[in-house]
Amino acid sequence: MRRRSWPSDLLCAVFLLAATWGGRVEGARQDNQPDITSHIKEAELVALAQKLVQIRSDYDEGVRANHKEMAAFLGTELEKLGMEVHINEPTPNYPTVIGRLKGTAGSPALGMIAHYNTVAVGDRSKWTVDPFAGVLEDGKLYGLGASDQKMAMAASLIAAKALIDSGLPRRGDLVLLFIPGEGAQVHSLPAIVRERPELLKADWYLDTEGGPNIVKVSGGWIWTKVTVTGITGHTGGSRAGGGGRPINAIYKLARVLGEIENVDGWLQYEKHPLMPLPLYDGKPVVEVGKIEGGYKVNQVPDHAEAQLDIRMLPGQSPDSVLRNLRALFARMKQADPDLDVRVEIMTQQWVPLKYWDKLTDDDALVRAIREVAPSVLGQVPGWTGSIGGGRPDLWEAGATWVNFGIGGGGGNAHAPNEFAYIAGGMKRAELYAKLLVRVLTSGS
Repeated sequence: MRRRSWPSDLLCAVFLLAATWGGRVEGARQDNQPDITSHIKEAELVALAQKLVQIRSDYDEGVRANHKEMAAFLGTELEKLGMEVHINEPTPNYPTVIGRLKGTAGSPALGMIAHYNTVAVGDRSKWTVDPFAGVLEDGKLYGLGASDQKMAMAASLIAAKALIDSGLPRRGDLVLLFIPGEGAQVHSLPAIVRERPELLKADWYLDTEGGPNIVKVSGGWIWTKVTVTGITGHTGGSRAGGGGRPINAIYKLARVLGEIENVDGWLQYEKHPLMPLPLYDGKPVVEVGKIEGGYKVNQVPDHAEAQLDIRMLPGQSPDSVLRNLRALFARMKQADPDLDVRVEIMTQQWVPLKYWDKLTDDDALVRAIREVAPSVLGQVPGWTGSIGGGRPDLWEAGATWVNFGIGGGGGNAHAPNEFAYIAGGMKRAELYAKLLVRVLTSGS
């Protein structure tokens, strides 16, 4: 039916040897789990992942949002699994797909979440394959979104199908949630939490974008727009209205961006021991993603803007970053009175620390992951930090958000020739299927 509408190997070892199970999960112990892997077929996984790549779902805020075909396809796939399906579209062109498979008791309820859209293609001439063809080669699936995160979406669907095909009795509800991500979730989840929270009801949401350790904390991110205003005029002439040379907004913006690049010169932060950022020495990440400005080569530009992706560290907040930026601009204006610059937030994804504090070693899903994962990954997952934003809306809806997966499932995310390993997709499907059995079935 569809309706529109700090890491510790010792602690990990202790969990694996624990003789009792507490919390919200009831189910078979790991050594008594039935073998569900026989219900996972590589051909089915590959065909599904390939189809997902072939459906265009590229997105650029204010430019394109190719989402409707993908949402319709996902809704149909969930219906095939016997799920109750809702496609909720609070903002036109930003549908969220929610499927629920009810258990006999309705509890515990475990959701799996993935974003179905991708970034823009970029310079297509740099692709050696068609980004929307779903090319298979040397054990890899190539295409835009293959690794981020269409293979993971396929794996979650295949894992759900394996659970259903196994015929195991399910006590708890399974929820599959597919959202427009890559910054677009602001158009979907907040409104659903406010207006239809019952659709999202679950004890946990497992984010299928994760790596081989469990995210304990995330700094979150904000996208900002920095705008510089100048005064136009003829190249080599006077400014409009007279009174001196024009003020070139692009030159001013370039100086501003040069200062922003040096994060230690303006941004207050403290390094966090769980944040794995070797490329950035544990510092916040600030990248300029897009620049626009000017009219014509012989007309001095009176406007220029840059869009920034700022990945924060725990303890920072969108408000604190904005205060730091505006303080930088004030100092620069003292040295250059002609500088006219302002900043605004485009969108943000940030989970306050009060929510992360709820995620502990005693959480029942964390325990389940640590029991199931070694048979697939060969290791006990520890804690890690993330530069992603988490899912504040799901926390506010009453669920615990857990980010965990296999890691290393592909490469070139957000770049030409993006790919996902088929073997990695199979490993992910096996991991999630075993976890679903552990959490949702009554067992023995």
